[in-house]
Amino acid sequence: MRNHYPVLLSELINIIKPQYGGTFIDCTFGQGGYTKKILDFPKTKIIALDRDSESHEKANEIKNKFNERFLFKNIKF
Repeated sequence: MRNHYPVLLSELINIIKPQYGGTFIDCTFGQGGYTKKILDFPKTKIIALDRDSESHEKANEIKNKFNERFLFKNIKF
């Protein structure tokens, strides 16, 4: 799996305002760039979806760190 850098990450964070908490859905999880940044804010939760079976590996790493705040489904959106 090659490295991926999420585009417009700071712009997205400014729009969705995760510093106030909430549950967010990442429908194109990929390597988890947006998800990891959102989970940096303590009152957030993520439901992540991706059809690529290789994404499951990155999802497991995030699940190990954020357990109750992260749910991943390897499905097509």
